Amino acid sequence: MDVSFFILFGLLTIAYFVATYFTGNGINETVIATLNLGLGNAGFEEYILLIIASFGGFIALFVMAYFYYHHLGSVAQESPKKIKAFLHNGFLVLAFLVHPTLHDLKNIYQSMTLEQANDFYEYYKTPKNTALTQEQKKKNIVFIYTESLETTYFNTTIFPDLVPHLSELIKSQNAIEFTNIAQTTGTNYTIAGTVSTQCGIPLFSTSDGNSMDGVDKFYPKAVCIGDVLKKENYHLSMLQGGSVKFSGMDKFYKTHGFESAEGREELLAKVSDKKYVNGWGLYDDTMFDLAYEKYEKLSASKEPFALFMHTLDTHHPEGQLSKSCSKYLYGDGKNSILNTVKCSDKLVSTFIQKIQNSQDANNTIIVVTSDHLAMRNTASKFLEKVENRRNLFVVFDSNSSEHKKIEKMGVPFDEAPTVLSLVGIQTDLGLGRNLFAKESIHNAFDDFGTRLNQ
Repeated sequence: MDVSFFILFGLLTIAYFVATYFTGNGINETVIATLNLGLGNAGFEEYILLIIASFGGFIALFVMAYFYYHHLGSVAQESPKKIKAFLHNGFLVLAFLVHPTLHDLKNIYQSMTLEQANDFYEYYKTPKNTALTQEQKKKNIVFIYTESLETTYFNTTIFPDLVPHLSELIKSQNAIEFTNIAQTTGTNYTIAGTVSTQCGIPLFSTSDGNSMDGVDKFYPKAVCIGDVLKKENYHLSMLQGGSVKFSGMDKFYKTHGFESAEGREELLAKVSDKKYVNGWGLYDDTMFDLAYEKYEKLSASKEPFALFMHTLDTHHPEGQLSKSCSKYLYGDGKNSILNTVKCSDKLVSTFIQKIQNSQDANNTIIVVTSDHLAMRNTASKFLEKVENRRNLFVVFDSNSSEHKKIEKMGVPFDEAPTVLSLVGIQTDLGLGRNLFAKESIHNAFDDFGTRLNQ
């Protein structure tokens, strides 16, 4: 029993430190969801040192357990046996009970077993299309998810001159900034951020270990922004540098009206330099070049469209710097994630400006949003200086006559109905509300995260 406790304690410790490496906050819903959704097509190359260290930790654990077992044999011959055994076992049990992994698992269990409320459908609203007429011009939508690019990076006191291009573009192009979009449960990793911003509901992973590998549909009964736009005859497509199979991204988009969802495998076939990739997939400078080609083709068709895309370079913990930014670094260039944030500022801004200079500029709404707040990365010690960190949510609309900052409290669920209102579709969507016209239901509860779990 003593050796079993020793091995279990060691395994829990390794698991805790590996999880903390990713989340910065131990074992939480992000870890459980990632395991349930499947790890296929993840960027394991980025974590090769962590994998080696974890493997070494396992070997060291069992070597120590072996010597520990032989140590117990010698202790058992000494006296007084009962007192020593009692103190020894008592220490092991106490160490086990105070282990942070058990604390994290207890919190996850409690969130999953909360007494269920019966009022979900008082707040959940099925979207209703407003049946736009032929006379109404349907604006196109370009929707950019910027990996982990939260508003804290725009804080010039903490990060002077980190995102100068986007900051200036937001002001000069009369963008609409929503400055108070809080992250909540079920929205804090990429696929969850995608689902929540498009469907107005959190992504709660199943607890039985099923992955998306054997599932054909992803939230098929939810009505999401893609479903709404599809009814208005929009052509829907998505691009990203990483594999669309990771966490079921392709299944989500194709379940909800998208004609195409292209990622690493599909886009790599379209580029000449097939070796210019990182562990996750294509760099952002390549992805944006392909995205603009896609935008031009869609614009030429004269049919309404929505083009969604996900950036990748600013992925925690260190990011992947595009080659075009090799000499465009932040400060002394020693902080890798800040280098990629500065690069993303340049690449995203350039892409937006190209659209704004195109023939279809006045008929295109551009949305820039975080997929979620930044997880543990090389800038965490700076990010954590801000108590209430917020997701980025900015809209560039040619109809906007001035730069606006909307400080109304909101959550990712509110983004879809807010964007839909700008193309003439006035509707609630799931738990989301149009922040131009209504209050977020976040404000209806003292503890919105707990309420969601119920």
